[in-house]
Amino acid sequence: MGKLQNKVAVITGGASGIGAATARLFVSEGAKVVLVDLNEEKGKAFESELKALDADALFVKANITNEEEVAHIFKQTIEAFGKVDVVFNNAGIGRVHSSHDLAYSEWRNTVNVDLDGVFLVAREAIREMLKAGGGHDRKYGVDVRLGRVARIGCLQCG
Repeated sequence: MGKLQNKVAVITGGASGIGAATARLFVSEGAKVVLVDLNEEKGKAFESELKALDADALFVKANITNEEEVAHIFKQTIEAFGKVDVVFNNAGIGRVHSSHDLAYSEWRNTVNVDLDGVFLVAREAIREMLKAGGGHDRKYGVDVRLGRVARIGCLQCG
């Protein structure tokens, strides 16, 4: 039995790169994965790839800077799998520019995705974890963030 057997993991930026690698790892450890990404073509293709390996996978196209779309991620997750145990907040924008060459609109977009998006996803995940938490067999939910400063936060639910 894998370390994530029967756990449900939401992975933002899950259609490629680190997100896809994480999804493969989580699936190998028994998790059901929800792949969140803006790139619908890559997301659906990767979902199909995982399902062909008999993995439980769901792709949700969403912009993590939009509150309604973030709520939809978790609505779809609960409808498909009944719960959420792990969130890997991986979506982000990595641009390499000198500060004096960076347009303010690029700066705002980066802040919106890398900070606001992480907040919105974590907040909605915590809400779902709290709904499922108290008095059940579940004590902890985990929100993993990847970014300029790596951080792992645990939420005690019960």
